[in-house]
Order: sequence, then C-alpha cells, then structure tokens
Amino acid sequence: MEDYITIETARIAKEKGFRIKTYEYFIGVRPMSTVPQKEDHNRSYGDCGLEYTTRPTQALLQKWLRDEFKIYVSPRESLSFDNTLEFICTVNGKHVNHDIKDKPINRYDKFEEAFEDGLRYGLSLID
Repeated sequence: MEDYITIETARIAKEKGFRIKTYEYFIGVRPMSTVPQKEDHNRSYGDCGLEYTTRPTQALLQKWLRDEFKIYVSPRESLSFDNTLEFICTVNGKHVNHDIKDKPINRYDKFEEAFEDGLRYGLSLID
C-alpha cells in the first residue's frame, strides 16, 4: 500500500501547480476517497467554501516533481553511528537538512517521514 501526502504538503503542491487527478483528496482538512467529478481538482467545494485539495501518493508527487521540474527526491535507508537503521532523504543529490548547523543531515525513524520532508523541500525549490 502506498502512502499519501499530508494536508500540509498537499496545500504546498496545490500552490505550486499540482493538478493531476487522484482518487484521494481533502475537503478542508478531512481526507476523502472517491472519483473526483470535475476537472479542476483544487477548488472550493460547493457553496460551503471548503477547500478541496488533491491528495496524491508520495510516489506520484515524486514523479511529478521529477517529470515537470527535474527535481529528484530520493529517500533511503542509512545506518546511524550506533548501527541502528534510520532514513534520510536527498533532493537533487543534497541531503535535506533545513540549514540546521548542529544537525547536518536530518535522520528519521520512518521512511515515509523522510520522504515527506524531502517532497516538501523539493516543492520549495519551485519558483
């Protein structure tokens, strides 16, 4: 089963122009699942004024970043200094670190967390 992006990442992707049809979406902050009925998937939802935002899988957003902007998001396993398994992510070959001086590489306990952070960083590179 593939993991879906968070509402925060979905909103950033929407701002950056992500417009691919998905079966998963958010109405407001609530995840929903169905076949969207209209072409514009990032719109206000009816007269309620609720935000409608597509919710792609992490892999689909990764592919969109790569195909549309040549931004390569690459999460992977890494061993920590005490030999435990951790996860890191690179974007265009550089480690995702958010410019934290005392922590040159962000390390994560879960693959999906590393991937999500990498996707957000990749989205931030789009003008």
